[in-house]
Amino acid sequence: MDRGECVALLRRARVGRVAFVDPEAPPGSTAPHLVPVAFVVDGDGMDAEVVVRTTPGSRLGERSPGTLVTFESDELRAGAREGWSVLVSGRVSRETDAVRTARLAGRLQAWAPGFKTLWLRIPLDTVSGRRLVSSARVVELPSAPSPRWHEPRGWTPATRTAAECATDFDGR
Repeated sequence: MDRGECVALLRRARVGRVAFVDPEAPPGSTAPHLVPVAFVVDGDGMDAEVVVRTTPGSRLGERSPGTLVTFESDELRAGAREGWSVLVSGRVSRETDAVRTARLAGRLQAWAPGFKTLWLRIPLDTVSGRRLVSSARVVELPSAPSPRWHEPRGWTPATRTAAECATDFDGR
């Protein structure tokens, strides 16, 4: 999918996931921290950004600003074996402009309890998307630059076990 289609799909969604490596994690611990978040897309064109709200003092709020993160949102219809997934990467920044946060407050309601008074922005530095179609084929047309997942020839979700898939991962 091209960038425009990816952003249009993100505008329809309301829940996503932010993944980042915690800069304060113990040495040798590089597993990403994954946080489900409510979000909105703010801005247009190349200036569009994902905006989330979180609690001050949370791991996301305290440790992600300035950190390169990956954001993902999707819509899956398991019964039809269809859906889409969009990945965005960018360096998180705090939103401190009161006019902007007031404008966004009506559009972005937190789902989890707590005082979600910290606003974070994720620029759409890289954007890629995948569309799953009913034939169980995966169609991937990412906008450059972006990391890509390469599936082995003949791969379909219905015929591969998790163990078989794990042995085929090549890290690209």
